[in-house]
Amino acid sequence: MTRSTFLPLAIITAMLAITSTHAFTSITSTTRPSPSSSRITSRLMSASLDPVTYLRTEWVSAALCTNQTPRSSDTLLQLGTTDGRIINFVPRTIRTIITSSIEPMDGPENGGLTVGCKRQLKQMGERRGVGGMNVVYSDQRADDLKETASGSVDVVFMFQCVGRMVENGVDWKGAVREGE
Repeated sequence: MTRSTFLPLAIITAMLAITSTHAFTSITSTTRPSPSSSRITSRLMSASLDPVTYLRTEWVSAALCTNQTPRSSDTLLQLGTTDGRIINFVPRTIRTIITSSIEPMDGPENGGLTVGCKRQLKQMGERRGVGGMNVVYSDQRADDLKETASGSVDVVFMFQCVGRMVENGVDWKGAVREGE
């Protein structure tokens, strides 16, 4: 190797060694949101995953939901419905999905499901082709399941929504007790 090719190669190597990447550092060490902005923190945490890790966690979530749902189950309650993933995550033996909201009472939906959430549930159902599955768009709060009769649900799911429940003033422990 001649001196003329060694020098640029050495400079590039030194620049790469000096430049730090954030691929293996936690999100808390790269950004410092204020303690009062927990909503921003939760969005940054979910945005910090690389695509491969995100797909792996989605695949594991789907597999856990599918494998842990008994085949004899007909009715499912989702505590804290925020999107339409539940449609793809449950086995086709489920006939009814009942939703519950974690939106704030002073929000535009008055504590009900968002329009985007309803749209995602509808689109996911159409894409999956779940003709026999009924989605009950319930605007009940997750911690006050007044529209769902006791003993009418076979399976209860709760997808990564505890952080948003706390942000929006929903009692997540009460929601778990309500789902029992």
